Amino acid sequence: MPRTLVAAPLAPDDLLQAFPLARALVPQLELTTWLDFARRQSGKPTSHGIIAVRDDRGYFHGLFSYEIRHALGDGVTLEVGLAVAMELLDRAGPAAAVLLEEIDALAARLRCAAVQVHLRPDQRRLRRRFEGSGHGVCGVVLGRTIVAAAPLTP
Repeated sequence: MPRTLVAAPLAPDDLLQAFPLARALVPQLELTTWLDFARRQSGKPTSHGIIAVRDDRGYFHGLFSYEIRHALGDGVTLEVGLAVAMELLDRAGPAAAVLLEEIDALAARLRCAAVQVHLRPDQRRLRRRFEGSGHGVCGVVLGRTIVAAAPLTP
């Protein structure tokens, strides 16, 4: 019997269950860091949030975080800062397809003129899915860790 996958905002009660997905993307991620991030990111769905893809049994197969920002050249932009889709049983990618559909639907609901998705270099399969749906490279993000930086306190 095929799974039914749906996308919906990540509820506060589901943060622990979604942690393994986030950790699959960021292996060094600690639970407290994830919970802090997810709690800050959730709450105001018109400006930022986390959307999860889950099956009819309640298991998570994907998620993405988003923020609305105003880009100089693009106007109102849906910026996806974290995107992950786990395809354990079906290599055709139903979780990635639902993730892509929800990103486009969310951008339309929030009247965004553009979508920008940040992926890690090792997310090649998901990148191919995005490129196959019309996304293309529009810039390069370079980064490095600042060892001596003090953590921000709320």
